[in-house]
Amino acid sequence: MARNRWYLGLTGDEFDLETLAEFLASGAIVVAREDDAQWYLSGAIFDGIEDASAVRDRGIEMVEIINGAGVLFNLEKIKVGSVLEVTDSGEHKHSVLVAETLTAHARCRAVVMGPEGKPKENENALAFRRILKLAGKKPVSDVLHFLTLQPNWWNLYKVFEVVEDDVNGRVYKLVDEQKLRDFKSTAQSRNHLGDEARHASSKKKYSGPLIPTSFEEAQELIRQLVEKWLQQHRGAGSGS
Repeated sequence: MARNRWYLGLTGDEFDLETLAEFLASGAIVVAREDDAQWYLSGAIFDGIEDASAVRDRGIEMVEIINGAGVLFNLEKIKVGSVLEVTDSGEHKHSVLVAETLTAHARCRAVVMGPEGKPKENENALAFRRILKLAGKKPVSDVLHFLTLQPNWWNLYKVFEVVEDDVNGRVYKLVDEQKLRDFKSTAQSRNHLGDEARHASSKKKYSGPLIPTSFEEAQELIRQLVEKWLQQHRGAGSGS
């Protein structure tokens, strides 16, 4: 067991937890499997906290950010579990708190082989950590928040609006302009989406495109939009 005092249990897809462990192997935020074979979140993010409940609250905030960034890397969402405290004497004290599902699939690995067969960290791990560093400030925190919510047209449109507010008309230069306009038009059209649409008006401007955007296409388009925005305007991105 490492020397951290606090550990927050994590559950989720094994492959995704392994990938996160490669992304977050060191630093203020660490994901690792410890001696008891349980996955934990630990690191300096818990420094100075004296109460298990406060550790879990802080962990919930960080897991939401991790899950938001994970969407961009095709990772499934992880969940929080119990809190483990390691005392100065080495005693392990578990605090079982009420579990809560949080709102991170082609897969990506964080480690690739470099010259002479030695592991070399790839751009995905570096980009993931850059995103987490930006996550404490708006508008990145807002984008990551909406990415963790229930996938639907409303939340995808909220992501689009946050990015659009940040870059104004330049948003149409980040991805295919016509596809983005079709997404907007589809999201606003009750003709195409029924009650899921952002508007109930029958006005012609909300009638929607001739060929509507599918939800799967909309998800991929918004993911690409966020990646390009982070890369070009925030100095981060998946590197894909």
